[in-house]
Amino acid sequence: MDFDFDTDSVENLERDLRYVAEQTFPRVVQYTLNRAAFGARKRIQAELKNKMELRNKWTAGSIQYRQAQRGRIDGMASEVGSAAEYMRRQESGFTERAGGRWGVPIPTSYAAGQEGAQPRTKLVRKANRLQRIKLKTKWRGVTIGAGYGAKGGTRKARTDKQRNVRSVQIAVTSGARFIFLKFPRRRGIFRVVGGRKKFKKGWPDGAKLKMVYDLTSRSVTVRPHPWLEPEVEKTIGDLPKIYRRVLLRELKRLGVGL
Repeated sequence: MDFDFDTDSVENLERDLRYVAEQTFPRVVQYTLNRAAFGARKRIQAELKNKMELRNKWTAGSIQYRQAQRGRIDGMASEVGSAAEYMRRQESGFTERAGGRWGVPIPTSYAAGQEGAQPRTKLVRKANRLQRIKLKTKWRGVTIGAGYGAKGGTRKARTDKQRNVRSVQIAVTSGARFIFLKFPRRRGIFRVVGGRKKFKKGWPDGAKLKMVYDLTSRSVTVRPHPWLEPEVEKTIGDLPKIYRRVLLRELKRLGVGL
C-alpha cells in the first residue's frame, strides 16, 4: 500500500500550532489573570460595606488592580489591593499608641447614638466627631478642669474631683458642653447633658455626663479585619472556570470548534 505524505498540510499545522503556543496560549493566561484580578476587585468592593463602616466612597475607590503584562508565562502576574495605607492596617491588625499627654481617643457607643450598646456598630455622629469638638480651656479667665492637653486646674480647685465639678459648672453656665474630665480609673471627653444654670455651688441640678471619647488607655490593639484575603481566596477557586471561558473564547476566535 502506498502512502502519500502531504508536506504542505503538515507545515500548515506546524505553523498553526506554533502560533497557538507563542501567541494564543500566553494571551489566554494573561486574560485569565486580568479577569481574575478585576473580578476580585468587584467582589471586594461589594463586600466592604458588610465588613466596615464606610464614611464615603474613598475606601471602595481605593481598591485597585494591576493587569498582567504580555511576556513569559512564568513571569505573568496580576495584582489587587488598596492604595490606602489604613486598609493594609485593617487587614493585618495594628496597635495604636497615644502621641500626646493623654491616651488614645476611643469613640463610645454614645458618640454613635447607640448609648449602652456593646460593641458600637455605627459611625460616630457628625456632631461628635473628634475634629469637630472644640474644648474650652478657659472661660472668663478661669481654667476649665485639668484641660485636654493643658496644664493646671481652676483657681480654687486642687483635686480631680473639685476640678471635675468646676468643669461641669462652667460647661452648664457657658454652654460649652464638651469637657475633658479625669477620674481615678478613667479619663476622657464628656458631653454635659442638661443642668440648671442657676446654682449656688456643687453639682448643677439635672446635669449628667455622657462619655464621648475614652482616653484611658495609652495604647489600643485593633484586631485584624480581613477584607482582602477571603475574597482573593474565593477568586482563586474560580480560576478554572475563568480559564475555561477565556480558552473557549480564543478557540472560537481562531475558528476551532470543540
